Amino acid sequence: MKQELTESPVPGGIYLCQVSEDVSCAACCGLYNAADCSPTGLQKMLADRSERFARLSRNAESIVDFGRQVKSSQLQNRPWDDFHHCPFIGLIGENRQRVGCLLHPLAAGNMGVDYRGLSHYGGMACRQYFCPSYRDLTADIKTVIQHLAANWYEYGLMVTEAVLLGSMVSEIEKRLGAPVHLRDVLDSPAGPRVLREVMFLKIDWPYRQGDGKGLCHYFFTDRRYVREPVDYAAAGRHPVGFETIFAELTSGFRTSDELHCAERRLEILFRQAADAVRCRSL
Repeated sequence: MKQELTESPVPGGIYLCQVSEDVSCAACCGLYNAADCSPTGLQKMLADRSERFARLSRNAESIVDFGRQVKSSQLQNRPWDDFHHCPFIGLIGENRQRVGCLLHPLAAGNMGVDYRGLSHYGGMACRQYFCPSYRDLTADIKTVIQHLAANWYEYGLMVTEAVLLGSMVSEIEKRLGAPVHLRDVLDSPAGPRVLREVMFLKIDWPYRQGDGKGLCHYFFTDRRYVREPVDYAAAGRHPVGFETIFAELTSGFRTSDELHCAERRLEILFRQAADAVRCRSL
């Protein structure tokens, strides 16, 4: 799949969808728009779906019927009703270790036949669409996210967070007093560990609103679903900075102590990242 797209330029110059045997992204296909978007929940759902598809006869009628069955059995109670979750997202690759399109001509069992025209948006959209992160993320951030991601689950959650990632890098630069080149920090002693804590902060953020949409992110430019500003009434004050980051993390604070702890956590992380950059520069 990767080879097919590298034959022509992609926006931003770095291909984001399929990275390695373990790392890939299907967020634009609605991967995380599921009732249970936990790692175990999605892994179980996709493994079951992929196994069923592997036994499927490759003809239009069988494939369309498969899509209907998946929708009725696996795609109820999604966080975003109007954000399509493609029933043909599955686990692909030699050992089914990353997410991808079960209809792709290079997917197992398809014998080079492109079945993507049977999907909701059709084959042309699947071949030509590139998410906003291709254009909005810097090459530096893209490279670091791809290097640090351990698996498809966390990669897809973060590579679509252009506003959040950009805001966090800006906070590091404020403390450093200079532009940050994250790739240069990867070979410093503490660099990878600290950058990973910053880059993947969203995944274990303890202050996510209970009534929010969980980890799912609607990142398309039509802005049908936007993240609302944080209600700081319970905390009794606004934060000193970090408003954008807290909003992008869909935060909710029940007390002033919670807000203080969240501010402190971010401050420590950004200072550690700035220190890692300084160490690399020495």
